[in-house]
Amino acid sequence: MKTPFAVAVLSATFCVGPSTASTAQPPRSTQDPSQLEINELIENVRGLKFTGPVDYRALPADEFFAVLEKMGIPREESQSIQGIYDWATKKLYSNAAIDPVRARGTRIHESFHALQDQLFGLEAMTRRAKTSDEQYVAEALTEGDATLTFIECMPESSARRMLGIKRPWEWSGTQPRYDGSPTGAAAQVAMAFNYGIAAKFIQSVKERQGWVGVNALYSKPPFSTAQLL
Repeated sequence: MKTPFAVAVLSATFCVGPSTASTAQPPRSTQDPSQLEINELIENVRGLKFTGPVDYRALPADEFFAVLEKMGIPREESQSIQGIYDWATKKLYSNAAIDPVRARGTRIHESFHALQDQLFGLEAMTRRAKTSDEQYVAEALTEGDATLTFIECMPESSARRMLGIKRPWEWSGTQPRYDGSPTGAAAQVAMAFNYGIAAKFIQSVKERQGWVGVNALYSKPPFSTAQLL
């Protein structure tokens, strides 16, 4: 991955990261009732408020993959991605070809990334990470929180199983291939860490300290992936 904070996974397929991507597709209105409903749902679950509109764009598959390619994401890797939030342009994109239930979950997850960015500054938080391990922590914190928030917004979603994942390859239903491919062991371990283990970490903090304790992690994150584990 060419950007320091963009992560592709095999099934949840949520991303966050910087880019210089642009598209001719006109943005949906910032007053779009469906986006306002998503915003309100997130706000009610988290007790946080959006400080500005969310620029959401559902693109045809070929246009969506073109956006990812401009972000430096290889086509093989982009096939597993359903949505992405771009902190550089403050836009979120999703693949319009996915089914409605998965599209709603993706939209909630990516909209929460927009809220994280508005309130906590994702880019600044990432830039403060001085080591690769600290970058992994920042990424896991961001994705784990977004994952748990999405699950609590959509308790009927099968994504809840992420909270019980024990082996990385259980996510995709296949044994890991020990190579550098997007479905290889390294990618599966990263996926399980960011969306399963990190979500369980966020859940444990919430159970002890509430969402207030989770919010405090953005100013004082874990020191290392070992501490998060």
